[in-house]
Amino acid sequence: MNFVVFILILAVLSPVNGFFWCWWWLPRIGFNIDWQITVGRPRPRPVVVVPPPPPPSPPLPAYKRYRGPGPKPN
Repeated sequence: MNFVVFILILAVLSPVNGFFWCWWWLPRIGFNIDWQITVGRPRPRPVVVVPPPPPPSPPLPAYKRYRGPGPKPN
């Protein structure tokens, strides 16, 4: 009985494993290079847009600047 269950599990998992191998691993280890050269074009890399830095803040007025020891003004 255990052998029959083992054969049934193999019969179910073998096509799943073959499909997974062809669909997941082969493109990742380079088997799609010839297909990209002959049939399709490789995907363009996405362009990363970096936003510009914010403008510098204006200087604080003199009465708000910290000028040495003592309590800081608000």
